[in-house]
Amino acid sequence: MTIPILRVARPTDNLAALRCFYCDGLGLQQISSFTAHNGFDGLMLGHPQAPYHLEFTHQPGHVVGRAPTPDNLLVFYLPDAAEWQAAVQRMEAAGFEPVPSYNPYWDAHGHTFEDPDGYRVVLQQAEWAPREASPVTIRDFRPGDQPVFRQLNEEWISHYFTLEPADLKALDHPEEYILNPGGYILLAELDGQVVGTCALIKMADGRSYELAKMAVSPAAQGRQIGYLLGQAAVQRVRDLGGARMYLESNSKLAPALSLYRKLGFRDVAQHNPSPYARADVQMELLLS
Repeated sequence: MTIPILRVARPTDNLAALRCFYCDGLGLQQISSFTAHNGFDGLMLGHPQAPYHLEFTHQPGHVVGRAPTPDNLLVFYLPDAAEWQAAVQRMEAAGFEPVPSYNPYWDAHGHTFEDPDGYRVVLQQAEWAPREASPVTIRDFRPGDQPVFRQLNEEWISHYFTLEPADLKALDHPEEYILNPGGYILLAELDGQVVGTCALIKMADGRSYELAKMAVSPAAQGRQIGYLLGQAAVQRVRDLGGARMYLESNSKLAPALSLYRKLGFRDVAQHNPSPYARADVQMELLLS
């Protein structure tokens, strides 16, 4: 079978600046260019023998703007440590410093650089090869699970915010504050390790449950684990005869909000008092 050539194309307001970033910094070559072609200027950057290249186009008079989120990535896997270090040094010599990755997974074995349009390139010091995906299993909380329940949540909360008293109550004493009042905690396992969790907290009306404390290990992201946990939580509430699910989040957590909307949650019409200072988004899912 013929392997197709991959072109990744996007518009820009900054052709010259992108040439500097991707050629001088990343080390790609300009393999083609055009001017005033049907009203567009453009560059094609890559390596002459590589099965991929990047195309950047500019239409005079049309403003494109910046990347919609900081999690739009191109990832280059460089398993050789010396080659990876040379690539990082070339970016820095061209005047581009690493930035913290939106997803902390990429900071463990790589460096992230932001181009002039706000899109990002990850230089990952690792080898990638396709492998058969291990199944993810969802189970209920068991005695002894409190440390991993806390660790998964503390990891993401501390990355973006500060642990609050309401967090500590639930994370340090999940039996007392979640399970004993009629709630549930679900955990996702991958290869025998707990890599994700979420809680269902029974609310005062007796038929509503708050979806809370959802967390996925950065090392396991990209496996749809959050979505699997969310689906399991919704099904659990349906099985219990629940009428409504509710959650609180924050507007800066765009991937999480996208996940909740995919599960069917919608913004509430009027906000309720919250024990969390960071909660500026409230959503609900009506089940009956």
